[in-house]
Amino acid sequence: MRPLHRRLLNLRNLKDELDSKRRVLLAEWEAIKDIEFLNLKNAAAKINHELSNRIQIEVIPAGNKEPLFEHLRSEVGGRMSEAIESLTTASELSIIKFVEACRIGPDTLQALYGIPPRQAKRICDSSPETLMQVEELELSTTAAIRLNTAHADVPPSWQSLEHMSTGQIATAVLLLLLLQSDAPLIIDQPEDDLDNRFINEGIVPRLREEKQSRQFIFTTHNANIPVLGDAELIVGLSNSEGRAFIAPEHTGAIDSKSVRELVEDILEGGRDAFEARRRKYGF
Repeated sequence: MRPLHRRLLNLRNLKDELDSKRRVLLAEWEAIKDIEFLNLKNAAAKINHELSNRIQIEVIPAGNKEPLFEHLRSEVGGRMSEAIESLTTASELSIIKFVEACRIGPDTLQALYGIPPRQAKRICDSSPETLMQVEELELSTTAAIRLNTAHADVPPSWQSLEHMSTGQIATAVLLLLLLQSDAPLIIDQPEDDLDNRFINEGIVPRLREEKQSRQFIFTTHNANIPVLGDAELIVGLSNSEGRAFIAPEHTGAIDSKSVRELVEDILEGGRDAFEARRRKYGF
């Protein structure tokens, strides 16, 4: 029995040593995740400052809780709907603290997260391996994006991403893409998803600011983008047998008479159409 007893002691010592190393690694991993969250939070704060009247972004730590829910369903089993609902509404959920509560007991799990007694007991009765697997789950950070859909001269009306139309989502994405960067940005016909009010109030002002330090290339049939955005170069294309050709006489700035005529004809529908709309509006 003595050799077996010594072997048991050695294995216990090895287990304690490995448990200690594991706790250190988990702590280091948590620290890395905290740094990543802080970087994302600072980036969101910068965006909120630069687009304060157009976009709001809230960074949510461990916002994607689905890996935990899936693990509870598959490894713990049984009825988990109330437990999952309670964890869904938890404002902040740390995997490490959740597992610590499980190891303390059902009462602690109930007190911290409002999980019903039977489900709390079932979770706490999980095997040590199951709880260790839970500790290693990664609940990724998520972001809640809200767009101000109100006119510029009225109080803000914030809409969350899941309640936005396709055009509003495109507006939010484009506003984010227009933020300061050194990379050129190529956009194909943004008017397909955006209405003129959003282009005029949201996109054009940012475009005029950022074009000083960044190149933008648009393909568009909307006059507001090249004209109100003060395009440095407008290139008119002509079509022949299914191929596009650059027309040299229709290439240049809006100050060029031939380019201005191209914009009037293609983007505005011609001078007569423009004048007809102006009279209809009473301008």
